[in-house]
Amino acid sequence: FTEPVFSFTPSISPTTILRLDNFSDFWEDNFLMGSLVYKHLLRLKFDKDYKRLILIEPIYIGERIRDLIYLKNHKTIIMALETSGSLAILKN
Repeated sequence: FTEPVFSFTPSISPTTILRLDNFSDFWEDNFLMGSLVYKHLLRLKFDKDYKRLILIEPIYIGERIRDLIYLKNHKTIIMALETSGSLAILKN
């Protein structure tokens, strides 16, 4: 058993986790994670060994984020929002 690097208490009900490469120089090798309860998109950055979380940036969306898709060739992230049934697009 390996202890988790980080845990959210209370739970934020995480959804998809994406590794970003080729999205932005500022977000290189960052991760994005959706949340159902928290209604934020979270940008996460780990140390080089993935043993410590060094950044958590909440990005308020205001809806439950059901799913994330990263279109690497287009530098675009598509979010499926549950409450309104809409799609949100984050593009560099």
